[in-house]
Amino acid sequence: MSDTPIDYSDVQGTVLRGYRVDLARHFILKITDSAAAKRLIGSMVDGTAGMPQITTAKRWSSKPEFFVNIGFTCQGLKELGLTPGQLSTFDQGFQLGATSPETAKTVGDVGNSAPDRWIGGLSDGMSVHAILSLWVTEDPIVLETVTARLREAFEGGMEELSSTTRGPSPTIGSTSGIETTSRSRPCRAPPLASTRSPTTSPS
Repeated sequence: MSDTPIDYSDVQGTVLRGYRVDLARHFILKITDSAAAKRLIGSMVDGTAGMPQITTAKRWSSKPEFFVNIGFTCQGLKELGLTPGQLSTFDQGFQLGATSPETAKTVGDVGNSAPDRWIGGLSDGMSVHAILSLWVTEDPIVLETVTARLREAFEGGMEELSSTTRGPSPTIGSTSGIETTSRSRPCRAPPLASTRSPTTSPS
């Protein structure tokens, strides 16, 4: 029996490779309106004009200015309408969530690293529904421009609990190395299920 060919346009880019970029911003999100959130996610994979598209593992001929990927927690998938039966097909650790004492003990998140010490909204496992990551090749202006578009899109469907920026400061001329934006700096991301996404690269 032959292996089924992989449809790389239906796989998120980060599943297969890193992007080798200078800047990254990660958004911790809570779904506030399931229908609006579904529309937003749909607009990020259907080529909607002006909407940053999810980066897929499909090869590109020239490196894009930015990449976008998103992953959902079990609670996030529940908010989007997955049934208990569907959720039960996932790994037990994913179903329990990162803030579960059982999961925390298994992965070593104890003491100073315990979930109740996490910031940026991550300590409330029921409220963390998704993490959206934006990677930018090198231009801080692109980082801020795409961020503004994403935040506009979040309105009405998702609440941004926090965001963290990595790499040279988005402020032109600054080389601070790391900047924490929005509410606070999250410590550890919860277990995520990634979703389908649109144009990526390799090598």
